[in-house]
Amino acid sequence: KFCKNLQNSINLSNPEWTPFWVNYKMLKKVIKEIQDPTVRPLTVIKSDANKNNTETNNNSSRNSSNSSIPPPINEGSKGPVTPKAPSMIGHSPGEVTFFKLLRAELNKSCTFFDRAIVEFDIRHSRIKSAMSYCSKPGSVMVQDRWSQLAKALYRFYKDLLMLENYAIMTFCAFSKILKKHDKNTGFKTRGAFMTNIVATSNFADYPSVTQMISSTRSLYSSVALKLEVEGAGDLHRDERLFIDMISKLNRQASDINEEETADIRQ
Repeated sequence: KFCKNLQNSINLSNPEWTPFWVNYKMLKKVIKEIQDPTVRPLTVIKSDANKNNTETNNNSSRNSSNSSIPPPINEGSKGPVTPKAPSMIGHSPGEVTFFKLLRAELNKSCTFFDRAIVEFDIRHSRIKSAMSYCSKPGSVMVQDRWSQLAKALYRFYKDLLMLENYAIMTFCAFSKILKKHDKNTGFKTRGAFMTNIVATSNFADYPSVTQMISSTRSLYSSVALKLEVEGAGDLHRDERLFIDMISKLNRQASDINEEETADIRQ
């Protein structure tokens, strides 16, 4: 279900952001491929099996002994997984690969969010300057200056809500994938990783985005009054519906976020 919700967010966001969302499907695939470090890789087992088959006619008793190699553990099974000591993680190539990829996804997310904040700060300042110019009679050459500014505020507000959605869903993605990892491998890594690393990331706490959202709402309220005086309409119905849809999406994502945070603290 979460993977589907994440995909919906990706589809609604700016196409330029697509590569910068957490690659949740890839991380899920890596978890499925992780094998217990005490079990030899599947490729080695298959090789031994083929070798044993060629020697069947020469020494059946030895083949019987070699064929008793334990099968790889199916980490994707729904059965209980035996808890493992944290020190064993470093001895598992699969675990090392998973956390390297997890770190890479985290760095990608942090870098994107940091650059997005800079970009949005510039846009916010520009819109406030535009508001100031539009308030001066004769300073703007177009007649429908308030309608144009309303459109600009709508686009900016929509993108701000999607950036907030990116932050919430990214935090949830790391929590969800670590929960899945621990369930399938027997390690307990989620609490420490989320508390010490993910929770300190820039997308885990974003006061500047919250402030810009509040400011944009206030600016739009002022523009709406100007439009009302001029007898012009504000947002079109489809624009309102889209804003409402993103707002609903963010409320749902926030609920998931609260559940994940509460679960981590337990």
